[in-house]
Amino acid sequence: MSLEKLYGAKWLKLVEGWSKQEPRLGRSLADLIQPMTSGEIPVAIGYIKDKFQYPGPIEYVRAAKYLASVGFIAINRQAPRPNAAKLFTDFFLGAEPQRIFGETGEYVFHPEVDHKFKKDIRDDQIIVMCLPRSEEMESWSRKFREMFR
Repeated sequence: MSLEKLYGAKWLKLVEGWSKQEPRLGRSLADLIQPMTSGEIPVAIGYIKDKFQYPGPIEYVRAAKYLASVGFIAINRQAPRPNAAKLFTDFFLGAEPQRIFGETGEYVFHPEVDHKFKKDIRDDQIIVMCLPRSEEMESWSRKFREMFR
């Protein structure tokens, strides 16, 4: 699990501790923004970009390391126009589109692009999350559902 990269061997004990706090769970941070900004709940776990994408008094905790979900772009090997797809990929990964992502609160790795977190977060503080395989996801989902019910 990605939390192991962040917290080491103690990660599962940490999550078990979180579950004992009886947190309010949502399918996404969007479900928790209103209760958090109204003061109904004191804290929520989400992406740092949420600070910029939702109105209200939201701040993020500065930490030594951050988990990041990395997006990707791919070209189908049977694309009818592979050269056009390559041109689009080059454009998409270029400075201007990445600057737009950075302005919306996304963390971008493009060397020529600043983002809203440049003053707070360095690239070496980012730990890229790895998604578990399907069977691992099912197993962990069952365990977490039991833990957080």
